[in-house]
Amino acid sequence: MAVKAETNINPSELLPILKTIEKEMDGRRRALGPRLIDLDLLFYDDLVISCDELAIPHPLLHKRDSCCFRWLRLREFVHPV
Repeated sequence: MAVKAETNINPSELLPILKTIEKEMDGRRRALGPRLIDLDLLFYDDLVISCDELAIPHPLLHKRDSCCFRWLRLREFVHPV
């Protein structure tokens, strides 16, 4: 599933919130393998961010076909890079 949302929270503050939700729903955060929920920031407006904690657009986006197709349905797609 892909979700488009609006927020006033900046990406560096939003990511830890998403990770907390994952942990609370799934009991623990697993790096790989099956999960109950996986929340990622694929895009954030037209920002391009690359640092140790956060990369936007998501660096593995091109390997997630199902995410790409679902995202395209949510908006007129323009990749920021």
